[in-house]
Amino acid sequence: MSLNDPQLQHLPTIAGNTETILAAARVFRDWLTSLRSDEHPARVLTVMVDALIGQLVKGQEPEALEGAWIVERLGKRVDGERSASSQMAWARVEVFFRSRRTNLCQTAASQMLGFVLQPSKISVGKRGVSSTYGWSLDALQPDDSLLTEAPPLDEAHYARYADESPSWLARPLFPGGVMHVRSWRGVLVFVTIIAAVLLALLIIWGVTFLISYGKPSTAELVSLLLWPGVVVFFLWQVLVRPALILVDDRIAMAPSTVNLLSISVDGQWELFREGKQRWIQLVRYTAACPQCGATLNLSRGEPDWVRRLVGRCTESPREHVYSFDRVTLRGKRLR
Repeated sequence: MSLNDPQLQHLPTIAGNTETILAAARVFRDWLTSLRSDEHPARVLTVMVDALIGQLVKGQEPEALEGAWIVERLGKRVDGERSASSQMAWARVEVFFRSRRTNLCQTAASQMLGFVLQPSKISVGKRGVSSTYGWSLDALQPDDSLLTEAPPLDEAHYARYADESPSWLARPLFPGGVMHVRSWRGVLVFVTIIAAVLLALLIIWGVTFLISYGKPSTAELVSLLLWPGVVVFFLWQVLVRPALILVDDRIAMAPSTVNLLSISVDGQWELFREGKQRWIQLVRYTAACPQCGATLNLSRGEPDWVRRLVGRCTESPREHVYSFDRVTLRGKRLR
């Protein structure tokens, strides 16, 4: 099925000036790209907005898209309307977009665009007829961009910054602030982690061997454990533990050896996925403190909030503390 399929014609879904719609579509597409998400809702929206841009560039009127057509563009097999509807999972798409809409509005406002695209379900399918999906063009409201009013005192709004100039120590592994997992750099990091684990096992085996087949002196045990133990501990602290947290949480504080900004302000490393591609990027999330206007920087939440990243105010880091959500880029007041 193509965009010229008769089933897709005569289903206008969006009204407005063509140039305005195209500008909003391109902002939407750039915003989707910036999310760096390979989740199903992001892929659905990418197919939809690419189709819209293609229609507008060709001078065609915006038309609705059948669910079966979208699902096929995702590389999935369609067997009837029920299959198409279930694979579309439109409820997930709506939740995905709604949770990130504020960030889209901020992006549009920063480019002096007064409208944003809103994905919508145009018609519900029935036997032999597929559901259709399209767009509406929504005008930005004064509170959408969060530029005209200060956020409430119990909510912080974060912004993400990528750093392309990491510290000299990190540059070989993170050229331009990015390391692809399946590159030789990623393999080197993986091998280092495995080597640290093997070294730890070797130390345990060595101690067990000495105790089992002899009576080692204290000096012998110290000589066996000291330097290998220091190396293992160092690798655990600066690489292995942060890497394990990164895999689990998708974002973690960058190790001190990879710190990209300065001694006083630590950055983060974040894991992104797109299809089969995986890469780690050095980033920094900041926000204006809703209570005093100073800067919120992410830091470890310990000891109060274990395994969480929290935003701490530079002026009052113990009292002005906010949670952090990398998806919605918002945080609630914790203290």
